[in-house]
Amino acid sequence: MKKLFTAFMAIALAVSCTSDDDELQCKSCNFGGMDIELCDNGDGTMLVTIAGESESVDLQGQSFELVSEAFCSGEFEFTF
Repeated sequence: MKKLFTAFMAIALAVSCTSDDDELQCKSCNFGGMDIELCDNGDGTMLVTIAGESESVDLQGQSFELVSEAFCSGEFEFTF
């Protein structure tokens, strides 16, 4: 009975310990009258959504924070 209880607790603990790492880190801004959402994919790319259209963009080794700040301030050119 002890082994069954221990196994049950181990499974319950493994299932209940979910990570928030699966959630995307996103930033929203308005540039040129358009609402923009930038989300870090966690793999060196970010998802850029403008007017309902999305495109994956390579961060080219830069951090999401740096690129998203430059993008929202207009220092970064992007064409769909």
